[in-house]
Amino acid sequence: MRILIISDTHGKHQLLRWVLQQESPIDHVLHLGDVEGGERAMRDLCQCPCDFVAGNCDVASSLPSSKVVCLGQTRFFLTHGHRFCVNVTTDLLWEKAKQEQAQVALYGHTHIPVIEQREGVMLINPGSLTYPRQPNRMPSYVIMTIDQETTVPQMQVDLHYVTPQSIHQKR
Repeated sequence: MRILIISDTHGKHQLLRWVLQQESPIDHVLHLGDVEGGERAMRDLCQCPCDFVAGNCDVASSLPSSKVVCLGQTRFFLTHGHRFCVNVTTDLLWEKAKQEQAQVALYGHTHIPVIEQREGVMLINPGSLTYPRQPNRMPSYVIMTIDQETTVPQMQVDLHYVTPQSIHQKR
């Protein structure tokens, strides 16, 4: 199963189109907030199951602020992160993920990609496809591949940066 993990698109879908074309096929999309009203357009664009949570910019949204999603045998806790103070620490998020018995905690908000393993919980922030804030300022996303054919599911997590060169290269 191939899962596209994104956040902080802020209503802009240009790079998402490119990512979907490059990474196809995608089995599921997890969006970690600051969608800014683009859920329906994103569902149409992705053409696969999508889960969304609300971010701090999704004030008029009916999206949940967090949710648990089970894909295969893997349990994910999704949140934007602003309610868990992720700008300062991921401790509260990690505690909530453990409380929810999630193997993976996904968050956004900072626009800075992070992949961290902590005591049985993988914490992942895919960064932002629209307004990246890390020093290289490159849009980013995560592809997670879960091999469910094994007794214990195997996860591979790959952080991808979108460079001007990669946009102009054909797949």
